[in-house]
Amino acid sequence: MALDKLIRENNNCFKANILAPEVIERMKTVVNLSQKHKIILWLWKKCGSTHMTKIMSKYDFKYYKVEDDNLTLIENGIGKNHSCNLFVGHENFKIVSAVRNPYTRFFSDYTFNRIPQEFIYTEKNKENFRTHIYRIILNSELFHDSCMDFTERVPDYPVRLENLYEDYSKIPFIVESDYFKSGELKNEVNKKINVSNEDENLWRKFYTQEIADIIYYRMPRYFEIFGYEKNSWKQ
Repeated sequence: MALDKLIRENNNCFKANILAPEVIERMKTVVNLSQKHKIILWLWKKCGSTHMTKIMSKYDFKYYKVEDDNLTLIENGIGKNHSCNLFVGHENFKIVSAVRNPYTRFFSDYTFNRIPQEFIYTEKNKENFRTHIYRIILNSELFHDSCMDFTERVPDYPVRLENLYEDYSKIPFIVESDYFKSGELKNEVNKKINVSNEDENLWRKFYTQEIADIIYYRMPRYFEIFGYEKNSWKQ
């Protein structure tokens, strides 16, 4: 697929809202981690990060700034950051990461902060979704960074939004906790947190082969590593 050509042909139409390089770099200078459990936490946007933050707040995470290969405490607790940082010494930590099917993730991003009329299925809204995807993809640094592409580190414990309890149950420090043993964590993952206005299959109607390919060929490792099917956008 001539993906780069396709993006170049549409480049002038989709230049709005492109992140400046300095903004991207600033995002990469902070990290959530637990020294107690030796865990780094990656909270990717629209992957259930609010829900994960609520759960992980039980487990001694803190928010740090990476400065000159040192970690400087910003705050006790989890900071809001949808990026990742492989600081010097990251090899001594395991990584827990929020994960979601990319197709539903990008549609959820599209519906975020929009009025319901904007994600009712119409040809106009479908074209707006296409525009939204191109704007995201043109933030090419987000898709080619070795950290965000998982080429340098693959999360040890991915927590898929579609399989929350199953995946939390694979993390040793969580399984050993009273929060897990008491059933509270199971109750929490069964709650509908941050319920969106998208119905279960509405998102599929907004996809075409073109848009699905744009997403897939920008992040094929994500699909492969976390077990999502290339054609999972189809009915």
